[in-house]
Amino acid sequence: AMLRYHSSMLVPLDGTNPGRCEGADRLIPFSGSLSQLLNGALPLHFLATLGDRDSIPLLLDEFEWLDAPVDVTVIDGSLRLDICREGGARLFDAEGQVRLMQNRPNPFNSTTQIDVELIESGTTELFILNSLGQRVRTLLSGHQDAGRISVTFDAGDLPSGTYICTLHTPSVLLRRVMVLVK
Repeated sequence: AMLRYHSSMLVPLDGTNPGRCEGADRLIPFSGSLSQLLNGALPLHFLATLGDRDSIPLLLDEFEWLDAPVDVTVIDGSLRLDICREGGARLFDAEGQVRLMQNRPNPFNSTTQIDVELIESGTTELFILNSLGQRVRTLLSGHQDAGRISVTFDAGDLPSGTYICTLHTPSVLLRRVMVLVK
């Protein structure tokens, strides 16, 4: 048989044939006897990765029975991984770290620079709360790609006081205290 799926979701492990990639798809050939199939002796092992979607089709591109002449009906399926869905448990490149750096300068007068580092693409918000917990400004809102982002916060219309800069990504919520002095 030939199994086809989107290569960003699963990586073959533990002796599973890695197959080959065609564009965004991975094709994995496998074969065995009826007794192996019935006894579960044809295991396929994969590592689930972050991927770029939460669901993919699993397709049997080819299926041929060699032991005996039989009629085969191929029914494709799908694979859904909650780990790849925003808000669920997620896997990501462990070499990186989501970071919300302290604004500079701090304390600041009117404007300050805020730097963030993202390790995954997804819906991201960077917003400012006042000391009462009310949102006073949204600096980023929407889909962001992984990487470093630098934002200037202009607080010229806000009163002096303590503010909380909040970064909310699909996997973390981080906060930093900022002090506005006019």
